[in-house]
Order: sequence, then structure tokens, then C-alpha cells
Amino acid sequence: LVFVGRNVSKSLDDRLTGDFQWAAEMGETRPDGTLAWFEGDPGDESPWLQVWDKNGRLLYRSAVAERLPISESVPLSSQPGRAILSVEAATGPFRLMSAPSSIADQPVVIQVARTEVESLRELRELELILLLGLPLSVALAGFGGYSLACRALAPVDRMAERAHAIT
Repeated sequence: LVFVGRNVSKSLDDRLTGDFQWAAEMGETRPDGTLAWFEGDPGDESPWLQVWDKNGRLLYRSAVAERLPISESVPLSSQPGRAILSVEAATGPFRLMSAPSSIADQPVVIQVARTEVESLRELRELELILLLGLPLSVALAGFGGYSLACRALAPVDRMAERAHAIT
């Protein structure tokens, strides 16, 4: 279960890294100097995205980030280097990545996030399956082993009964 949890966490971190690379490559400067990103079709899953300048001023926030604010993103925007951490939001836990980058030669801090709700739900389902399935499988294996041993030792029992009858 711990191994699966680590793999799920690593997979989510890999998706965040992909979101970060997308955000760094898809950012563009408008004629008025502001930054913009393509957020996809309304039916698509848009990423949670925020972009800060080097002075800690919010330059861009996606519609998803506007709807689901993460309070820890503000202090994280001023920290140097890359950081990935789990944070709480109104709708549940999120995995947040914050790292420096540059858009049109302008230094920025890009933050992307994804919900951990689905991953945690899958881990709980696996835990439930293991908790219920393991005792059941042990019981079935024990019953199967007992009946197999009884059948395999039946000739020995018959020989012991004949030997007892002879004596």
C-alpha cells in the first residue's frame, strides 16, 4: 500500500511537472504587456495556474485558480527554487508546484496544482479491497489446503484402518 501510494504521488508530481512545462511554454505577452495563456475549450480540464512576478505581484490566474484559491500559494510564490507540496483547499487536498521560470525574458514564478481527491479515493478503495480481500483469501486458501490434504491422505487413512483391523 505504501509502494502504491508513492507511485500515485510520483505520478501526480509528474503531471504537475508537465503542467509546469506547458505553462512555461504557452505563456505569451499581450500588446499591453500583460501575460496570457490558452486555457482550452470550455469542456476541457483547464489547469490550476498562477503566475507571479519577482516582486510578488500576481500577473495571471486561471479560471480554476480563481474558483479554487489556495492560501499557501501566496507565501510560496516568494520562495526561491522549486517546491512541491500538499495543501488543503476548500474542495479538498491539492498538490501544488511552484518554481521560477521566465516568460518573454521576464522572470516569473509559475504555480500549478492538481487535486489529490481522486488519488486518495483510489488508495482508500485499494486499502478496503486489501482489508476485506486478504482475510477472505487466507480463509479460502486454508479451506482449500485442508480439503486437498484430506483427499491426498485418504489412502494412508485406509491403510491405517486395515492395519488396525489386522492387528
